[in-house]
Amino acid sequence: MKSKKNVLQFILSLIIVIACLYYLFEELSWSDFSRTLKETDLRYVMLAFIFMTISFIIRITRWKYLLISIKDISFRRLLSPMFIGFMANILPARAGEFLRAWILQKREKSVPFTAAFGSVVLERVFDMMTILLFMTFFLLFGDLTSNHNGGSDKIMGLVHKLGNASILLLIILSGFVWCVYKYPDKIAIMGKRILNPLSQKFADIFESLIQSFSKGFSVLDSFKRLMIVFVLSFFVWVFSFISLYVLLYAFPGSVPQNPFSASGLLLIAITGSTFVPSPGYIGPYQVACQWVLSEHYGFSKAVGVGYGLLHWSIGMVPIIVIGIIFLYLENISLKDISSIKEGAKKNEDK
Repeated sequence: MKSKKNVLQFILSLIIVIACLYYLFEELSWSDFSRTLKETDLRYVMLAFIFMTISFIIRITRWKYLLISIKDISFRRLLSPMFIGFMANILPARAGEFLRAWILQKREKSVPFTAAFGSVVLERVFDMMTILLFMTFFLLFGDLTSNHNGGSDKIMGLVHKLGNASILLLIILSGFVWCVYKYPDKIAIMGKRILNPLSQKFADIFESLIQSFSKGFSVLDSFKRLMIVFVLSFFVWVFSFISLYVLLYAFPGSVPQNPFSASGLLLIAITGSTFVPSPGYIGPYQVACQWVLSEHYGFSKAVGVGYGLLHWSIGMVPIIVIGIIFLYLENISLKDISSIKEGAKKNEDK
């Protein structure tokens, strides 16, 4: 049953990637695309890569602060789980978040898996809160309709829908985190009562997870640490935004009239694309960039596709390469990754 589910997930991911790539390359002028890449200013590509690297470094620092109440782990020891976790997101089902927590538990025996995973969940909540702040700012103050071809109501409609969905999801996640942090025992008991008639096994797992997740949320005990995490989260996305902004200048003659607002719209669109279940965000990520630059701002499809491929490459290719190196150093095989959930469960209380 489990293997059938994995096969279905793989097929779904493959269909999404193929559909997105077909959309991107259908009717694409390969001569224009080749010329666009040849004319790309590599100085701005390198600058965008530097800002993206800074963003990733801040991510690791933030995770350190999220874990510090459980154990003060050095920045160097967090490199391996972070790179491998992000690298593993290229696989179907995106096991990267589980893998990151599992490797950390393997390296730091005093950190339970579910406590480590709880910190990853909290990290995602902070990401969503920061993105929502950026989204609100750009929707209120950014001139998102300033463009070459009069704008696209379809794009703006999607942005507003994404904003509404993000607000709802943020409220749900924030409420869940707060309830688990404040009332872990009550939530565990309530969940167990609901799940018991369905499955005693799932009820016991839920109770164990809630109790352990509450340890991962322990950063909320300290207002100072909480503010540090908020500030770090802000700068994670500030530097991500700057990398998007800088890369626009790598395409001569194809910079929007308002590159600041264009970068904000790109950030919103790319964030929305990450919710689509494709391995390593391949496909939806590039489609999001192409929609914004070609459909909304009226640039050629070659520019939209080229920008999406370049931005994805400078962000993911180095992570994949370094992640594979760390996999070798940690002696972790692809078989270990495919069975990560089972491995995490076995190591939960170690």
